[in-house]
Amino acid sequence: MGKKASDYFHAWGGLNCAQAVSKAFQKEFNIPEELIRSYKDKGSGQAPEGVCGSFFAARQLLKEPQDIVYLAKKFEELAGSTRCKEVRRLKKVSCKETVDIAADILADILK
Repeated sequence: MGKKASDYFHAWGGLNCAQAVSKAFQKEFNIPEELIRSYKDKGSGQAPEGVCGSFFAARQLLKEPQDIVYLAKKFEELAGSTRCKEVRRLKKVSCKETVDIAADILADILK
C-alpha cells in the first residue's frame, strides 16, 4: 500500500479518519476525490449509527457480508468498539490508530 493510512490523517488538507482510510485505498478501489471529500462529515462520530469514521470508510468498501462481519469483529477486538464515542471513552487506541486498524483489517480481507 505504500504510505500508512494514518499518514493521511490530518494531512492533505486536514483529512479526518474516514477520509484517511478512503485515501489510502483510493487507487485499489478507484475512489473518486469527490467521494473522499464527501466523507468530511463522517469523522468525529458523525458517521451513520455513530460508528467510528475509520470503520465506516472500510465497511463502505466491502461488498461481502462475511467480510463486513469480520471487519466489525476484528475492529471491535482491537479498538474496543465500532462506535466512535465508545472508542474515545475507552481510550484503548487513538483516533489516528483507528485509521491504521481499519486499513490493516481491510488489507487483510483483500489478500
